[in-house]
Amino acid sequence: MNIYQFEGAIDKAVLKKGYDYYSEGRVTDVCLMDDREYILKVNGSEEYEVAVRLNEEGFVLSSGCDCPYHYGSVCKHEAAAYFELANRLKKMDKLAQAEGGQSEPEQPNLRNILNGLAKEALVELVLEAAGKDEALRQAVLVRYDRGDERQDRERFRKLIRATISKYVGSDGTVSYRKAPKFVQEMEELLNMAAHSADRSLALGHCYSFLVEVLEAHHYVDDPDGDIRDLTTETLERMDEIALDCGECSREERRRMFEELLKGAAADIFWDWDEYGLALLGVCSRFADDQAFWNRLRSHIEDMIGNAELNKQLDERLVESLLQLLLNISERHDPAEVTEQIVKSNLRFPFFRASYIRKLLQERRYDQAVELAMEGEALDREYPRLVHQWKRLRYEAYREMPLRNERIELAGELVLSGEYGYYKEWKQLAGDKFGSLYETLKQSLKEKRSWRLERAFLSLLEEENDLDELMAYVREYPSAVETYAAKLKERFGDEIIQLYETRILQAASESSNRSDYKEVCAKLDGYKKIAGSDRLQALIGKLRAEYGRRAAFMDELSKLK
Repeated sequence: MNIYQFEGAIDKAVLKKGYDYYSEGRVTDVCLMDDREYILKVNGSEEYEVAVRLNEEGFVLSSGCDCPYHYGSVCKHEAAAYFELANRLKKMDKLAQAEGGQSEPEQPNLRNILNGLAKEALVELVLEAAGKDEALRQAVLVRYDRGDERQDRERFRKLIRATISKYVGSDGTVSYRKAPKFVQEMEELLNMAAHSADRSLALGHCYSFLVEVLEAHHYVDDPDGDIRDLTTETLERMDEIALDCGECSREERRRMFEELLKGAAADIFWDWDEYGLALLGVCSRFADDQAFWNRLRSHIEDMIGNAELNKQLDERLVESLLQLLLNISERHDPAEVTEQIVKSNLRFPFFRASYIRKLLQERRYDQAVELAMEGEALDREYPRLVHQWKRLRYEAYREMPLRNERIELAGELVLSGEYGYYKEWKQLAGDKFGSLYETLKQSLKEKRSWRLERAFLSLLEEENDLDELMAYVREYPSAVETYAAKLKERFGDEIIQLYETRILQAASESSNRSDYKEVCAKLDGYKKIAGSDRLQALIGKLRAEYGRRAAFMDELSKLK
Protein backbone atom coordinates (compact mmCIF):
# COMPACT_ATOMS: atom_id res chain seq x y z
CA MET A 1 0.00 0.00 0.00
CA ASN A 2 1.39 3.40 -1.02
CA ILE A 3 0.68 6.50 1.06
CA TYR A 4 -0.27 8.36 -2.13
CA GLN A 5 -2.78 5.68 -3.27
CA PHE A 6 -4.04 3.95 -0.16
CA GLU A 7 -7.80 4.39 -0.53
CA GLY A 8 -8.43 1.17 -2.48
CA ALA A 9 -6.68 -0.95 0.16
CA ILE A 10 -8.93 0.07 3.08
CA ASP A 11 -12.48 -0.94 3.93
CA LYS A 12 -14.84 1.74 2.56
CA ALA A 13 -16.64 2.32 5.88
CA VAL A 14 -13.34 2.71 7.73
CA LEU A 15 -12.02 4.97 4.97
CA LYS A 16 -15.06 7.26 5.19
CA LYS A 17 -14.76 7.59 8.98
CA GLY A 18 -11.06 8.26 8.63
CA TYR A 19 -11.67 10.98 6.04
CA ASP A 20 -14.28 12.58 8.31
CA TYR A 21 -11.74 12.68 11.15
CA TYR A 22 -9.13 14.16 8.82
CA SER A 23 -11.46 16.81 7.39
CA GLU A 24 -12.61 17.75 10.91
CA GLY A 25 -9.01 18.48 11.86
CA ARG A 26 -8.72 15.67 14.38
CA VAL A 27 -5.12 14.87 13.36
CA THR A 28 -3.51 17.28 15.80
CA ASP A 29 0.20 16.54 15.58
CA VAL A 30 2.70 15.07 13.13
CA CYS A 31 6.26 14.29 14.21
CA LEU A 32 9.10 12.82 12.15
CA MET A 33 10.75 10.46 14.63
CA ASP A 34 13.49 9.15 12.37
CA ASP A 35 14.10 8.57 8.68
CA ARG A 36 10.56 8.31 7.21
CA GLU A 37 8.98 7.19 10.51
CA TYR A 38 6.10 9.42 11.60
CA ILE A 39 4.10 9.64 14.81
CA LEU A 40 0.67 11.28 14.48
CA LYS A 41 -1.84 12.18 17.21
CA VAL A 42 -5.52 11.63 16.36
CA ASN A 43 -8.43 12.72 18.58
CA GLY A 44 -11.22 10.15 18.76
CA SER A 45 -13.11 9.15 21.89
CA GLU A 46 -9.67 9.90 23.39
CA GLU A 47 -6.27 10.81 21.94
CA TYR A 48 -4.66 7.93 20.02
CA GLU A 49 -1.17 7.59 18.62
CA VAL A 50 -0.57 6.34 15.08
CA ALA A 51 2.91 5.25 13.96
CA VAL A 52 3.67 5.01 10.23
CA ARG A 53 6.95 4.01 8.57
CA LEU A 54 7.42 4.61 4.84
CA ASN A 55 10.11 3.63 2.35
CA GLU A 56 11.65 6.00 -0.22
CA GLU A 57 8.84 5.33 -2.73
CA GLY A 58 6.12 6.07 -0.19
CA PHE A 59 5.06 2.46 0.46
CA VAL A 60 3.81 1.80 3.99
CA LEU A 61 6.29 -0.60 5.61
CA SER A 62 4.50 -0.67 8.96
CA SER A 63 1.57 1.02 10.60
CA GLY A 64 -0.15 0.80 13.97
CA CYS A 65 -2.52 2.55 16.33
CA ASP A 66 -2.90 2.13 20.08
CA CYS A 67 -6.70 2.13 19.94
CA PRO A 68 -8.64 -1.08 20.84
CA TYR A 69 -10.06 -1.64 17.32
CA HIS A 70 -9.41 -5.23 16.12
CA TYR A 71 -11.90 -5.91 13.32
CA GLY A 72 -9.53 -5.22 10.44
CA SER A 73 -5.97 -4.33 9.51
CA VAL A 74 -6.52 -0.53 9.46
CA CYS A 75 -8.60 1.56 11.87
CA LYS A 76 -10.23 4.96 11.25
CA HIS A 77 -7.45 6.74 13.17
CA GLU A 78 -4.83 5.26 10.83
CA ALA A 79 -6.95 6.19 7.81
CA ALA A 80 -7.16 9.78 9.07
CA ALA A 81 -3.40 9.78 9.61
CA TYR A 82 -2.84 8.53 6.04
CA PHE A 83 -4.94 11.38 4.62
CA GLU A 84 -3.02 13.93 6.69
CA LEU A 85 0.38 12.46 5.88
CA ALA A 86 -0.34 12.10 2.16
CA ASN A 87 -1.56 15.70 2.00
CA ARG A 88 1.55 17.04 3.74
CA LEU A 89 3.96 14.99 1.65
CA LYS A 90 2.24 16.03 -1.59
CA LYS A 91 2.54 19.71 -0.59
CA MET A 92 6.20 19.29 0.21
CA ASP A 93 6.81 17.57 -3.15
CA LYS A 94 5.04 20.34 -5.08
CA LEU A 95 6.90 23.12 -3.29
CA ALA A 96 10.23 21.36 -3.79
CA GLN A 97 9.57 21.04 -7.54
CA ALA A 98 8.20 24.55 -8.05
CA GLU A 99 10.76 26.85 -9.58
CA GLY A 100 11.74 29.46 -7.02
CA GLY A 101 9.24 28.03 -4.55
CA GLN A 102 10.05 27.73 -0.90
CA SER A 103 9.79 24.32 0.65
CA GLU A 104 7.49 23.76 3.57
CA PRO A 105 9.55 23.61 6.75
CA GLU A 106 10.61 20.08 7.55
CA GLN A 107 8.86 18.26 10.35
CA PRO A 108 10.98 18.23 13.49
CA ASN A 109 13.45 15.32 13.63
CA LEU A 110 13.62 13.99 17.18
CA ARG A 111 17.22 12.82 16.92
CA ASN A 112 18.40 16.26 15.81
CA ILE A 113 16.48 17.97 18.61
CA LEU A 114 17.91 15.65 21.28
CA ASN A 115 21.45 16.08 19.92
CA GLY A 116 21.07 19.79 20.48
CA LEU A 117 19.96 19.62 24.10
CA ALA A 118 22.24 20.20 27.07
CA LYS A 119 22.95 17.23 29.37
CA GLU A 120 20.85 18.69 32.20
CA ALA A 121 17.86 19.09 29.89
CA LEU A 122 18.24 15.51 28.64
CA VAL A 123 18.39 14.18 32.19
CA GLU A 124 15.21 16.05 33.13
CA LEU A 125 13.50 14.81 29.96
CA VAL A 126 14.40 11.17 30.60
CA LEU A 127 13.40 11.39 34.27
CA GLU A 128 10.03 12.86 33.35
CA ALA A 129 9.41 10.21 30.68
CA ALA A 130 10.61 7.35 32.91
CA GLY A 131 8.27 8.53 35.66
CA LYS A 132 5.35 7.94 33.29
CA ASP A 133 6.68 4.77 31.61
CA GLU A 134 7.87 1.89 33.81
CA ALA A 135 9.23 0.00 30.79
CA LEU A 136 11.44 2.97 29.88
CA ARG A 137 12.66 3.22 33.49
CA GLN A 138 13.60 -0.46 33.58
CA ALA A 139 15.25 -0.26 30.13
CA VAL A 140 17.51 2.56 31.32
CA LEU A 141 18.46 0.58 34.44
CA VAL A 142 19.16 -2.60 32.44
CA ARG A 143 21.27 -0.81 29.85
CA TYR A 144 23.26 1.62 31.97
CA ASP A 145 23.32 0.58 35.64
CA ARG A 146 25.11 -2.76 35.95
CA GLY A 147 24.71 -4.26 39.40
CA ASP A 148 25.49 -7.81 40.42
CA GLU A 149 24.07 -10.66 38.31
CA ARG A 150 21.07 -11.18 40.59
CA GLN A 151 20.09 -7.49 40.35
CA ASP A 152 20.59 -7.43 36.58
CA ARG A 153 18.37 -10.47 36.10
CA GLU A 154 15.62 -9.07 38.29
CA ARG A 155 15.72 -5.75 36.43
CA PHE A 156 15.42 -7.52 33.08
CA ARG A 157 12.43 -9.52 34.32
CA LYS A 158 10.80 -6.27 35.46
CA LEU A 159 11.52 -4.74 32.04
CA ILE A 160 9.80 -7.66 30.30
CA ARG A 161 6.75 -7.40 32.54
CA ALA A 162 6.55 -3.60 32.22
CA THR A 163 6.65 -3.96 28.44
CA ILE A 164 3.91 -6.60 28.48
CA SER A 165 1.71 -4.45 30.73
CA LYS A 166 1.70 -1.66 28.10
CA TYR A 167 -0.17 -3.92 25.69
CA VAL A 168 -2.43 -6.03 27.91
CA GLY A 169 -5.98 -4.67 27.95
CA SER A 170 -8.53 -4.62 30.75
CA ASP A 171 -9.66 -8.11 29.67
CA GLY A 172 -6.18 -9.51 30.29
CA THR A 173 -5.36 -10.04 26.60
CA VAL A 174 -3.27 -8.39 23.87
CA SER A 175 -5.64 -7.64 21.00
CA TYR A 176 -5.05 -8.65 17.39
CA ARG A 177 -4.35 -5.04 16.42
CA LYS A 178 -1.77 -4.55 19.15
CA ALA A 179 -0.09 -7.93 18.67
CA PRO A 180 2.34 -6.92 15.85
CA LYS A 181 3.68 -3.92 17.82
CA PHE A 182 3.86 -6.08 20.95
CA VAL A 183 5.91 -8.72 19.13
CA GLN A 184 8.16 -6.05 17.62
CA GLU A 185 8.94 -4.57 21.04
CA MET A 186 9.47 -8.03 22.54
CA GLU A 187 11.94 -8.81 19.74
CA GLU A 188 13.89 -5.71 20.73
CA LEU A 189 14.09 -7.06 24.29
CA LEU A 190 15.31 -10.41 22.99
CA ASN A 191 18.05 -8.65 21.03
CA MET A 192 19.02 -6.72 24.16
CA ALA A 193 19.19 -9.97 26.15
CA ALA A 194 21.16 -11.94 23.57
CA HIS A 195 23.76 -9.21 23.01
CA SER A 196 24.85 -8.97 26.63
CA ALA A 197 28.64 -9.33 26.72
CA ASP A 198 28.36 -11.60 29.76
CA ARG A 199 27.34 -14.96 28.21
CA SER A 200 25.96 -16.30 31.49
CA LEU A 201 23.81 -13.19 31.91
CA ALA A 202 22.69 -13.38 28.26
CA LEU A 203 21.58 -16.99 28.71
CA GLY A 204 19.76 -16.13 31.96
CA HIS A 205 17.98 -13.18 30.36
CA CYS A 206 16.93 -15.32 27.39
CA TYR A 207 15.54 -18.01 29.68
CA SER A 208 13.47 -15.42 31.58
CA PHE A 209 12.28 -14.09 28.23
CA LEU A 210 11.40 -17.62 27.01
CA VAL A 211 9.17 -18.26 30.03
CA GLU A 212 7.28 -14.98 29.48
CA VAL A 213 6.85 -15.68 25.75
CA LEU A 214 5.46 -19.13 26.48
CA GLU A 215 2.88 -17.50 28.77
CA ALA A 216 2.08 -15.02 25.98
CA HIS A 217 0.67 -17.88 23.87
CA HIS A 218 -2.31 -17.85 26.25
CA TYR A 219 -3.21 -14.15 26.16
CA VAL A 220 -2.06 -12.72 22.80
CA ASP A 221 -4.53 -12.81 19.91
CA ASP A 222 -2.03 -14.10 17.38
CA PRO A 223 -3.58 -15.96 14.41
CA ASP A 224 -0.46 -15.28 12.32
CA GLY A 225 1.76 -17.32 14.65
CA ASP A 226 4.19 -14.50 15.51
CA ILE A 227 4.46 -15.60 19.15
CA ARG A 228 5.35 -19.14 18.08
CA ASP A 229 8.02 -17.72 15.76
CA LEU A 230 9.35 -15.55 18.60
CA THR A 231 9.54 -18.62 20.86
CA THR A 232 11.54 -20.52 18.24
CA GLU A 233 13.83 -17.53 17.70
CA THR A 234 14.47 -17.30 21.46
CA LEU A 235 15.56 -20.94 21.62
CA GLU A 236 17.78 -20.45 18.57
CA ARG A 237 19.45 -17.46 20.25
CA MET A 238 19.99 -19.53 23.41
CA ASP A 239 21.58 -22.28 21.34
CA GLU A 240 23.92 -19.77 19.71
CA ILE A 241 24.92 -18.36 23.11
CA ALA A 242 25.59 -21.86 24.49
CA LEU A 243 27.79 -22.65 21.48
CA ASP A 244 29.67 -19.42 22.12
CA CYS A 245 30.57 -20.44 25.68
CA GLY A 246 33.55 -22.58 24.73
CA GLU A 247 36.02 -20.05 26.14
CA CYS A 248 34.18 -19.69 29.45
CA SER A 249 35.67 -21.31 32.53
CA ARG A 250 34.45 -24.76 33.52
CA GLU A 251 32.78 -23.29 36.61
CA GLU A 252 30.90 -20.74 34.49
CA ARG A 253 29.82 -23.48 32.09
CA ARG A 254 28.75 -25.68 35.00
CA ARG A 255 26.54 -22.91 36.40
CA MET A 256 24.96 -22.24 33.03
CA PHE A 257 24.38 -25.93 32.38
CA GLU A 258 22.81 -26.57 35.80
CA GLU A 259 20.58 -23.53 35.48
CA LEU A 260 19.35 -24.59 32.05
CA LEU A 261 18.76 -28.16 33.16
CA LYS A 262 16.76 -26.94 36.16
CA GLY A 263 14.86 -24.53 33.92
CA ALA A 264 13.95 -27.30 31.47
CA ALA A 265 12.25 -29.16 34.34
CA ALA A 266 9.92 -26.23 35.11
CA ASP A 267 6.19 -27.01 35.10
CA ILE A 268 5.51 -24.68 32.16
CA PHE A 269 7.28 -27.07 29.79
CA TRP A 270 4.79 -29.85 30.49
CA ASP A 271 2.36 -27.78 28.41
CA TRP A 272 5.03 -27.10 25.79
CA ASP A 273 7.08 -30.30 25.63
CA GLU A 274 8.45 -29.46 22.17
CA TYR A 275 10.11 -26.36 23.65
CA GLY A 276 11.26 -28.26 26.73
CA LEU A 277 13.00 -30.72 24.39
CA ALA A 278 14.59 -27.83 22.49
CA LEU A 279 15.87 -26.43 25.80
CA LEU A 280 17.44 -29.79 26.61
CA GLY A 281 19.06 -29.55 23.20
CA VAL A 282 20.63 -26.26 24.34
CA CYS A 283 21.88 -28.09 27.46
CA SER A 284 23.56 -30.64 25.18
CA ARG A 285 25.95 -27.93 23.96
CA PHE A 286 27.74 -28.43 27.29
CA ALA A 287 27.88 -32.23 26.96
CA ASP A 288 31.46 -32.21 25.68
CA ASP A 289 32.27 -32.33 29.38
CA GLN A 290 31.70 -35.97 30.41
CA ALA A 291 30.37 -35.02 33.83
CA PHE A 292 27.77 -32.71 32.28
CA TRP A 293 26.84 -35.37 29.72
CA ASN A 294 26.35 -37.99 32.44
CA ARG A 295 24.15 -35.55 34.34
CA LEU A 296 22.09 -34.77 31.21
CA ARG A 297 21.78 -38.44 30.27
CA SER A 298 20.51 -39.26 33.75
CA HIS A 299 17.98 -36.41 33.58
CA ILE A 300 16.63 -37.52 30.18
CA GLU A 301 16.44 -41.17 31.28
CA ASP A 302 14.48 -40.10 34.38
CA MET A 303 12.08 -38.13 32.18
CA ILE A 304 11.62 -41.19 29.95
CA GLY A 305 10.94 -43.37 32.98
CA ASN A 306 8.40 -40.93 34.39
CA ALA A 307 6.70 -40.53 31.03
CA GLU A 308 6.40 -44.30 30.58
CA LEU A 309 4.89 -44.65 34.04
CA ASN A 310 2.28 -42.00 33.18
CA LYS A 311 0.20 -43.92 30.63
CA GLN A 312 -1.80 -40.80 29.77
CA LEU A 313 1.22 -39.21 28.09
CA ASP A 314 1.62 -39.56 24.33
CA GLU A 315 4.29 -42.13 23.44
CA ARG A 316 5.60 -39.60 20.92
CA LEU A 317 7.09 -37.67 23.86
CA VAL A 318 9.03 -40.76 24.91
CA GLU A 319 10.20 -41.30 21.32
CA SER A 320 11.26 -37.64 21.07
CA LEU A 321 13.24 -37.89 24.30
CA LEU A 322 14.96 -41.03 23.03
CA GLN A 323 15.77 -39.30 19.74
CA LEU A 324 17.35 -36.45 21.68
CA LEU A 325 19.34 -38.95 23.74
CA LEU A 326 20.52 -40.66 20.54
CA ASN A 327 21.45 -37.37 18.91
CA ILE A 328 23.66 -36.36 21.84
CA SER A 329 25.10 -39.87 22.14
CA GLU A 330 26.16 -39.83 18.48
CA ARG A 331 28.26 -36.74 19.24
CA HIS A 332 29.85 -37.87 22.49
CA ASP A 333 29.68 -41.67 22.95
CA PRO A 334 31.45 -44.66 21.37
CA ALA A 335 29.55 -46.25 18.45
CA GLU A 336 28.55 -49.35 20.44
CA VAL A 337 26.78 -47.20 23.07
CA THR A 338 24.82 -45.37 20.38
CA GLU A 339 23.88 -48.65 18.67
CA GLN A 340 22.60 -50.05 21.95
CA ILE A 341 20.23 -47.08 22.33
CA VAL A 342 18.83 -47.84 18.88
CA LYS A 343 18.53 -51.62 19.38
CA SER A 344 16.83 -51.16 22.76
CA ASN A 345 14.04 -49.04 21.26
CA LEU A 346 13.00 -50.84 18.09
CA ARG A 347 9.33 -50.55 19.12
CA PHE A 348 9.52 -46.95 17.94
CA PRO A 349 9.39 -46.44 14.14
CA PHE A 350 12.27 -43.93 14.09
CA PHE A 351 14.66 -46.37 15.76
CA ARG A 352 13.49 -49.40 13.77
CA ALA A 353 13.97 -47.54 10.48
CA SER A 354 17.39 -46.27 11.60
CA TYR A 355 18.55 -49.77 12.50
CA ILE A 356 17.22 -51.32 9.28
CA ARG A 357 19.14 -48.74 7.25
CA LYS A 358 22.27 -49.55 9.26
CA LEU A 359 21.78 -53.26 8.50
CA LEU A 360 21.37 -52.47 4.80
CA GLN A 361 24.62 -50.47 4.81
CA GLU A 362 26.35 -53.41 6.49
CA ARG A 363 24.81 -55.86 3.94
CA ARG A 364 23.00 -57.80 6.63
CA TYR A 365 19.98 -58.19 4.38
CA ASP A 366 18.29 -61.17 6.08
CA GLN A 367 18.15 -59.27 9.38
CA ALA A 368 16.88 -56.15 7.61
CA VAL A 369 14.05 -58.14 6.02
CA GLU A 370 13.17 -59.75 9.35
CA LEU A 371 12.95 -56.39 11.14
CA ALA A 372 10.94 -54.82 8.29
CA MET A 373 8.41 -57.67 8.25
CA GLU A 374 8.13 -57.48 12.03
CA GLY A 375 7.39 -53.74 11.66
CA GLU A 376 4.66 -54.49 9.09
CA ALA A 377 2.99 -56.84 11.56
CA LEU A 378 3.28 -54.46 14.52
CA ASP A 379 2.04 -51.40 12.59
CA ARG A 380 -0.60 -53.05 10.39
CA GLU A 381 -3.16 -50.46 11.54
CA TYR A 382 -0.96 -47.61 10.25
CA PRO A 383 -0.75 -47.71 6.42
CA ARG A 384 1.94 -45.03 6.20
CA LEU A 385 4.27 -47.06 8.43
CA VAL A 386 3.45 -50.30 6.62
CA HIS A 387 4.49 -48.65 3.36
CA GLN A 388 7.73 -47.53 4.98
CA TRP A 389 8.60 -51.07 6.13
CA LYS A 390 7.73 -52.50 2.72
CA ARG A 391 9.97 -49.99 0.97
CA LEU A 392 12.86 -50.91 3.28
CA ARG A 393 12.20 -54.62 2.76
CA TYR A 394 12.27 -54.04 -0.98
CA GLU A 395 15.67 -52.34 -0.68
CA ALA A 396 16.96 -55.55 0.91
CA TYR A 397 15.30 -57.73 -1.74
CA ARG A 398 17.12 -55.81 -4.46
CA GLU A 399 20.38 -57.16 -3.10
CA MET A 400 19.13 -60.72 -2.60
CA PRO A 401 18.43 -63.55 -5.10
CA LEU A 402 14.68 -63.39 -4.45
CA ARG A 403 13.09 -62.53 -7.81
CA ASN A 404 9.61 -63.85 -7.04
CA GLU A 405 9.52 -62.02 -3.71
CA ARG A 406 10.56 -58.78 -5.47
CA ILE A 407 7.80 -59.19 -8.07
CA GLU A 408 5.17 -59.76 -5.40
CA LEU A 409 6.32 -56.88 -3.18
CA ALA A 410 6.75 -54.43 -6.08
CA GLY A 411 3.16 -55.23 -7.11
CA GLU A 412 1.95 -54.58 -3.56
CA LEU A 413 3.75 -51.24 -3.51
CA VAL A 414 2.29 -50.16 -6.85
CA LEU A 415 -1.15 -51.29 -5.70
CA SER A 416 -0.79 -49.08 -2.62
CA GLY A 417 -0.08 -46.04 -4.82
CA GLU A 418 3.74 -46.27 -5.00
CA TYR A 419 3.92 -45.91 -8.79
CA GLY A 420 7.69 -45.36 -8.71
CA TYR A 421 8.12 -49.15 -8.48
CA TYR A 422 6.09 -49.87 -11.62
CA LYS A 423 8.84 -49.96 -14.25
CA GLU A 424 11.01 -52.19 -12.12
CA TRP A 425 8.04 -54.48 -11.46
CA LYS A 426 7.30 -54.65 -15.19
CA GLN A 427 10.89 -55.55 -15.99
CA LEU A 428 10.95 -58.28 -13.34
CA ALA A 429 7.61 -59.73 -14.50
CA GLY A 430 8.93 -60.52 -17.99
CA ASP A 431 6.60 -62.92 -19.88
CA LYS A 432 4.08 -62.83 -17.02
CA PHE A 433 3.58 -59.09 -17.38
CA GLY A 434 0.41 -59.25 -19.51
CA SER A 435 -1.66 -61.19 -17.01
CA LEU A 436 -0.14 -59.36 -14.04
CA TYR A 437 -0.96 -56.00 -15.66
CA GLU A 438 -4.64 -56.88 -16.09
CA THR A 439 -4.83 -58.07 -12.47
CA LEU A 440 -3.11 -54.93 -11.19
CA LYS A 441 -5.28 -52.65 -13.31
CA GLN A 442 -8.47 -54.27 -12.08
CA SER A 443 -7.32 -54.05 -8.45
CA LEU A 444 -6.54 -50.34 -8.78
CA LYS A 445 -9.96 -49.70 -10.32
CA GLU A 446 -11.72 -51.49 -7.48
CA LYS A 447 -9.74 -49.76 -4.73
CA ARG A 448 -10.23 -46.26 -6.13
CA SER A 449 -8.93 -43.37 -3.97
CA TRP A 450 -7.19 -40.11 -4.89
CA ARG A 451 -3.76 -41.65 -4.26
CA LEU A 452 -4.52 -44.89 -6.14
CA GLU A 453 -6.29 -42.99 -8.91
CA ARG A 454 -3.06 -41.14 -9.70
CA ALA A 455 -1.20 -44.48 -9.84
CA PHE A 456 -4.01 -45.99 -11.99
CA LEU A 457 -3.84 -43.17 -14.54
CA SER A 458 -0.04 -43.23 -14.61
CA LEU A 459 -0.28 -46.96 -15.34
CA LEU A 460 -2.69 -46.40 -18.25
CA GLU A 461 -0.54 -43.66 -19.72
CA GLU A 462 2.64 -45.72 -19.39
CA GLU A 463 1.05 -48.65 -21.26
CA ASN A 464 -0.86 -46.40 -23.68
CA ASP A 465 -4.08 -48.21 -22.71
CA LEU A 466 -6.37 -45.97 -24.76
CA ASP A 467 -9.54 -48.02 -24.30
CA GLU A 468 -9.23 -47.86 -20.53
CA LEU A 469 -8.36 -44.15 -20.64
CA MET A 470 -11.43 -43.45 -22.77
CA ALA A 471 -13.59 -45.39 -20.33
CA TYR A 472 -12.21 -43.19 -17.56
CA VAL A 473 -12.98 -39.98 -19.50
CA ARG A 474 -16.54 -41.16 -20.13
CA GLU A 475 -16.93 -41.69 -16.38
CA TYR A 476 -15.15 -38.43 -15.45
CA PRO A 477 -15.73 -35.92 -18.32
CA SER A 478 -13.58 -33.25 -16.63
CA ALA A 479 -10.55 -35.37 -17.60
CA VAL A 480 -11.21 -34.76 -21.29
CA GLU A 481 -8.93 -31.71 -21.32
CA THR A 482 -6.04 -33.80 -20.02
CA TYR A 483 -6.40 -36.77 -22.36
CA ALA A 484 -8.06 -35.35 -25.50
CA ALA A 485 -4.82 -35.09 -27.50
CA LYS A 486 -3.92 -38.74 -26.70
CA LEU A 487 -7.44 -40.04 -27.48
CA LYS A 488 -8.36 -37.92 -30.50
CA GLU A 489 -7.02 -40.23 -33.18
CA ARG A 490 -9.00 -43.29 -32.05
CA PHE A 491 -12.10 -41.61 -30.58
CA GLY A 492 -12.24 -38.41 -32.66
CA ASP A 493 -15.93 -37.38 -32.80
CA GLU A 494 -16.75 -38.73 -29.36
CA ILE A 495 -13.87 -36.95 -27.67
CA ILE A 496 -14.72 -33.67 -29.44
CA GLN A 497 -18.34 -33.97 -28.32
CA LEU A 498 -17.28 -34.62 -24.71
CA TYR A 499 -14.95 -31.61 -24.87
CA GLU A 500 -17.71 -29.39 -26.21
CA THR A 501 -20.14 -30.54 -23.53
CA ARG A 502 -17.51 -29.83 -20.89
CA ILE A 503 -17.07 -26.24 -22.15
CA LEU A 504 -20.82 -25.58 -22.34
CA GLN A 505 -21.21 -26.82 -18.76
CA ALA A 506 -18.34 -24.57 -17.56
CA ALA A 507 -19.94 -21.59 -19.32
CA SER A 508 -23.30 -22.24 -17.63
CA GLU A 509 -21.57 -22.19 -14.23
CA SER A 510 -19.62 -18.96 -14.89
CA SER A 511 -20.63 -15.62 -13.38
CA ASN A 512 -17.61 -13.27 -13.48
CA ARG A 513 -14.67 -12.31 -15.68
CA SER A 514 -12.31 -14.73 -13.97
CA ASP A 515 -14.70 -17.59 -14.79
CA TYR A 516 -15.04 -16.39 -18.37
CA LYS A 517 -11.27 -16.37 -18.80
CA GLU A 518 -11.18 -19.99 -17.68
CA VAL A 519 -13.84 -20.90 -20.24
CA CYS A 520 -11.80 -19.18 -22.95
CA ALA A 521 -8.71 -21.11 -21.86
CA LYS A 522 -10.72 -24.31 -22.39
CA LEU A 523 -11.79 -23.05 -25.82
CA ASP A 524 -8.16 -22.50 -26.72
CA GLY A 525 -7.43 -26.16 -25.86
CA TYR A 526 -10.55 -27.25 -27.75
CA LYS A 527 -9.28 -25.53 -30.92
CA LYS A 528 -6.14 -27.70 -30.91
CA ILE A 529 -8.32 -30.82 -30.90
CA ALA A 530 -11.34 -29.80 -32.98
CA GLY A 531 -9.94 -27.14 -35.32
CA SER A 532 -10.85 -23.53 -36.09
CA ASP A 533 -14.18 -24.20 -37.80
CA ARG A 534 -15.61 -26.14 -34.87
CA LEU A 535 -14.21 -23.54 -32.49
CA GLN A 536 -16.06 -20.74 -34.28
CA ALA A 537 -19.26 -22.76 -34.30
CA LEU A 538 -18.99 -23.31 -30.55
CA ILE A 539 -18.23 -19.61 -29.96
CA GLY A 540 -21.38 -18.85 -31.94
CA LYS A 541 -23.42 -20.99 -29.56
CA LEU A 542 -21.94 -19.20 -26.59
CA ARG A 543 -22.63 -15.75 -28.09
CA ALA A 544 -26.23 -16.71 -28.77
CA GLU A 545 -26.73 -18.04 -25.25
CA TYR A 546 -24.82 -15.39 -23.25
CA GLY A 547 -24.88 -12.30 -25.48
CA ARG A 548 -25.97 -10.04 -22.61
CA ARG A 549 -22.88 -10.80 -20.54
CA ALA A 550 -20.59 -8.02 -21.69
CA ALA A 551 -17.50 -9.32 -19.88
CA PHE A 552 -17.94 -12.78 -21.42
CA MET A 553 -18.38 -11.32 -24.90
CA ASP A 554 -15.24 -9.22 -24.36
CA GLU A 555 -13.19 -12.29 -23.42
CA LEU A 556 -14.56 -14.29 -26.36
CA SER A 557 -13.55 -11.48 -28.75
CA LYS A 558 -9.92 -11.95 -27.70
CA LEU A 559 -9.82 -15.53 -28.99
CA LYS A 560 -8.05 -15.98 -32.32
